[in-house]
Amino acid sequence: MLEDVRNGYVSAAAARDLYGVVVTGGGRRWQLDEDATAALRRQRSTHS
Repeated sequence: MLEDVRNGYVSAAAARDLYGVVVTGGGRRWQLDEDATAALRRQRSTHS
């Protein structure tokens, strides 16, 4: 997912909203935020 965001195939918002993956940064400096991704997925699992 990170490479797809870096390459412009998927937006950071789509990565978060559709795939539950949080990336931060911009340009070629996108990074996976593992803690935020885990928190988002926990939140989603309790609201399902």
